Amino acid sequence: MDPETNENTKMPSSKRNSRLIYALLAIFALAAYIPGMWWGAPHATSPDRTKSWGVDDETPLGPLAEIHNIIEPKSDRNYGYPLMYSFTVSAAYAPYLAWQYLSGQWSKISGVYPFGMADPVKTLKEMTLIAHFVTVLMGLGIVLAPFETGRVLGNRTSGVSAALLAMTLYPMFYYARMGNVDVPMLFFTALAIVFFANIQRYGFTVRRAIWLGLFAGLALATKEAALGVILGIP
Repeated sequence: MDPETNENTKMPSSKRNSRLIYALLAIFALAAYIPGMWWGAPHATSPDRTKSWGVDDETPLGPLAEIHNIIEPKSDRNYGYPLMYSFTVSAAYAPYLAWQYLSGQWSKISGVYPFGMADPVKTLKEMTLIAHFVTVLMGLGIVLAPFETGRVLGNRTSGVSAALLAMTLYPMFYYARMGNVDVPMLFFTALAIVFFANIQRYGFTVRRAIWLGLFAGLALATKEAALGVILGIP
């Protein structure tokens, strides 16, 4: 919901009913996307088994490798996408890897298998689950954002219809639980559209423009394909 919305804007539905719909949509989305979240996680018993075997899945080590490439650039690095996704997943990894280090399960940071990990099979599998869960949460956001957009521009029925259409898109059932940039890009784009809808309905303010610009920037920093949507906003 737009942080500047108040009673004077004459919202078309009560906050209580909207919150209930948000909760139900969240439950349905999580029920749709969490099953199979563990699919593709590597069984890292050797150096050639450290990558996820899902198509377009960069986890578990891809995001960390891209961050390390900033410090020590390599000739074979992936220049295909911006680095927002790598930063996001690495931030999600940080508490887990800190615990691994402090508990002695990651004694020496290394770029060579087994990467200084006491149990690389377990650690890399759990890192994959962390990355996939980040995507699941963003997939959840892709379901909730259209509800808010539809509610602002129309009514709750429009919002629910938009949310269900987004949730049941065929590609979402794959990409909403994988380590890939597409769902994160769509998540940030959907949030930008929420604030654009609020500007259309309730008027332009600096705060709404800042939120719109922030999420549009994050979408472009995740994958340049978001430009196809962002260019239409001005």
